[in-house]
Amino acid sequence: MTKDFTQEFKDSQAKAWAENILAVLKAPDPIHAVREEVTALIFDCARFQVLVLDAAPNPDPTGLRGWLGISGELRHHLDLLSTTDTYLADCVRSNSGVANPAAVWEAVLLRYRVLWAGMNIFNALRDPLGDVHKEIGSDWFWPLLCIQCAVSEAVYRDGAGLPLTMNPDPQVTLKISSTLLSLVELVRGGSEYPDLEWQQINKVSLPRHA
Repeated sequence: MTKDFTQEFKDSQAKAWAENILAVLKAPDPIHAVREEVTALIFDCARFQVLVLDAAPNPDPTGLRGWLGISGELRHHLDLLSTTDTYLADCVRSNSGVANPAAVWEAVLLRYRVLWAGMNIFNALRDPLGDVHKEIGSDWFWPLLCIQCAVSEAVYRDGAGLPLTMNPDPQVTLKISSTLLSLVELVRGGSEYPDLEWQQINKVSLPRHA
């Protein structure tokens, strides 16, 4: 994920991550601090994850495509989205100041790669802290990433006037999104197994990585 970055950029980013890691591990409640960092990075990374996914029949190594309206189609609408989404437009401007297709893709890919790496680095801190469910497929990280990707796609589509894929009814999409995002509060609130608690509350199974 670091290919094509300059050594100066990689060194600077590594230093920033190292300083942040030390800060969260020294926090009075390191598990809570790490969870806060991971959920924030999931939120930011998901915004770009849905923009770099390929549509079918191309392979999807993330396993995200197909869940909750995650389509892999937004990549083909980057020019439109870079004009209808303020956050994305600011990202493009800060990267190159130019909004041609190549510059938009470069800005999206650069930001995604940095966020993806940071998200996985901080998520890896949970294991030594004893905050990972040992049973494969029973941890909250991937379901929450999937949820944030689905909500991000819905927000992009709504803002750009594209057909909604989570549900064609905007009000239903909003209701589903709100219910799904309640998982965030369980994670931040200190639930030992927030994904399992969410399923018990809502009587619905969360997406799981095969």
